Amino acid sequence: PKFVDSRWPYLVSFLPMVDLLSVLPYWAEVAWTGTIWSGTIGSETPFGGNLVKSLRLLRILRFERYTHAFLSFDDVISRNLDVLTVTAFTAILFWVFFGAFLYFTERDNLDPEMAANYNTVPNAMWLTLLNLSGEAPLAQYSTIGKVATGILGLFATGVFGIPIGLLGAGFEEVVERENQDNTEELEHQHPTSSQ
Repeated sequence: PKFVDSRWPYLVSFLPMVDLLSVLPYWAEVAWTGTIWSGTIGSETPFGGNLVKSLRLLRILRFERYTHAFLSFDDVISRNLDVLTVTAFTAILFWVFFGAFLYFTERDNLDPEMAANYNTVPNAMWLTLLNLSGEAPLAQYSTIGKVATGILGLFATGVFGIPIGLLGAGFEEVVERENQDNTEELEHQHPTSSQ
């Protein structure tokens, strides 16, 4: 085994940390309150209550032992990190630009709800973020605002399409490589004899 010399490298590796983080909240709650959680719905404790209980959901990461999905995800992201970084920076630029632009176009909107939601740049940026993600909570834009949100929608499609395409292609490469490795392993284990 690769951890023969020392147990410390194993203890600080990914899967033991997942194990620790999945059971530690329970035992921390027991130590803090002195009572063992009964499991009743709606029971609150002074030790963070639902937050501590929700940390137990980290147990789902234990499936990494069998699927290696998170390692594959990490590989795909690290291979495409430069393009993803540029895309994130571009999305932030669009968000700030269109937030400020819609603030100027919609702050004096005749609809009082629209004017109230675009009365400051931070409020405008919040609604622009919703528009950038594909949601349209308000629809009473001025003519210039409608043109701006239409252009924003086109840019948003590209900003979200690039990472989705990269991640999809990256996972396809990972699956093909794993299938190829499995095929080669099977061929080495069971060589076909040609007679």
